[in-house]
Amino acid sequence: MLDKITHIKQRFFSYLEIPRPWNQIVIFVLNVLLVIPLFVIVHQNIIELDWPWNLDRVLLAILLIALIQWLLFLIRKVLVIGVIIYFFILLWGTLAGGYGFLSISQDYGYMLYAMTQDPNPEEIILSKLLPFPNKTRILNAIEYEHPNIRNFALMATQKHFTEVKGYPKYRKMIQYFAVFKEINQRWNYVNDPRRKEYINLATESLIHFSGDCDDHAVMMAACIKAIGGTPRLIHTKGHIYP
Repeated sequence: MLDKITHIKQRFFSYLEIPRPWNQIVIFVLNVLLVIPLFVIVHQNIIELDWPWNLDRVLLAILLIALIQWLLFLIRKVLVIGVIIYFFILLWGTLAGGYGFLSISQDYGYMLYAMTQDPNPEEIILSKLLPFPNKTRILNAIEYEHPNIRNFALMATQKHFTEVKGYPKYRKMIQYFAVFKEINQRWNYVNDPRRKEYINLATESLIHFSGDCDDHAVMMAACIKAIGGTPRLIHTKGHIYP
């Protein structure tokens, strides 16, 4: 029995060592996903040489792709196993309604967008690597598709700053500030139960407009997102804010 298990393990690992097409595809896809944020960081931190057709940036991209491809190929055995395990973790999260394929694609997209707008994009990467307590619970609590949340947000846009005219370019931003004002002027700060982290659903906060910082952030994010905004929740030590 032991010899059989050993034989299976040897065949499995020898299979991973063979440069089969799917191995190369996995490595190349990971290469692209890693190179894009890395390119943004390097691009914003080195001097632009002003070469014709941005050839300096083209060469930079080629160099990064070659370097990452070589590094990933060196660890291909462990890499492929890790990708398989991570695939099943994401599959389980997708089927169970937790952190799945859609969540990770949204996070990646938000991260890239934030990096392109930030003069120090490497800080975005670091913030993504830091722990975010109760992340899944908080994301699930942002019920931006609930009709009551949508109706409240619409009401706020009709109540505040309607006198501001002639700025169509800033219409959406003005509406977000209207929602922000309506929630803030109603909000009543109330602590969670002792030694317990309670996270209100956005629809719960809509009843009493009370809770602590995470409840306020969830409510704000849900209402902003309900009218087309892209909120970001910032987590610091002991605090979270929109």
